[in-house]
Amino acid sequence: MITLLAGFSSALYAKNIFPFAFWTQDQSGGGCAPFSTEFTSDNLSWQVPAGCTQITVQAWGGGGGGGYGDKNNNAKGGKGGGGGYVTATLTATPGETLAVYVGKGGTGGWCNGSSRPPGGTGIYSGGAGALGTQAPQAGGGTGSGGAGGTGMGAGFNGAAGKYGGGGGGTKNNSTVGNGGGGGAGGGASGIKRGSTDLLIAGGGGGGSNDDEGGFTGYAAGGGPGCGQNGANAFNNDMGGGGGGGACLVPSGGSSQNGSQENPGNPQPDDTGKGGLGEADSGGAAPNATKCSTMKGKDGKVIISGG
Repeated sequence: MITLLAGFSSALYAKNIFPFAFWTQDQSGGGCAPFSTEFTSDNLSWQVPAGCTQITVQAWGGGGGGGYGDKNNNAKGGKGGGGGYVTATLTATPGETLAVYVGKGGTGGWCNGSSRPPGGTGIYSGGAGALGTQAPQAGGGTGSGGAGGTGMGAGFNGAAGKYGGGGGGTKNNSTVGNGGGGGAGGGASGIKRGSTDLLIAGGGGGGSNDDEGGFTGYAAGGGPGCGQNGANAFNNDMGGGGGGGACLVPSGGSSQNGSQENPGNPQPDDTGKGGLGEADSGGAAPNATKCSTMKGKDGKVIISGG
């Protein structure tokens, strides 16, 4: 809207009769200089710039970790699910401080030594993956996200995610330690005002271990973010994929589910992509190279305005 500083009620009259009048652009729709800030570190404080009454937030949840195969065959574990994506324009107060959380990718199966692989941190952390060096276990994570995939027969399920993705389950094997390891769920990304969640992009679920007999195409993958279910086990002694974390979409906002290991609104830098499943070729825990491949990619948050 164009506003006449001289105070005339008719802009047309002022333009025709007083050509020297001063004109300005009304900035009531946002009111600040254009900016765009990308966040890749977790738990940061950010101050709304002077004059900004609206900000646009984009958030990608962290990807789930990939699963690790068991020592009886060379099949690969399931892929981690991609993180969810949420965007919205939010009302803001100039000078107020908001908390920004970036969801980290979940750890790959068996990549945390003798303890369960931890979920990625974020506004809500992902669930831990099942541990392959002990008796079979279910994945971690509970709440309102996608359901963990079923493990048929005696198999274990990946648990559902809430906002962080659920961890992948591991295989039921008669020999302790033969089960491989489920990947951990990715952390959720989002933004808070005080203790109030304004927007959340859910993390991806962790992938399960591999299935019996080397059917490499049938390992159960983790559910993508925004509440997608983890894949069901193909064989009767295999764990299911972890469920994808839920997304919180403000009024007027929108979201995109991930698709398998790919996040919603994929980015060239692989933001929020799920980790790959890897194979155990010699009965040992994975090396650093495999652990890097299995880890889910971190999410990110972008805030813009003006």
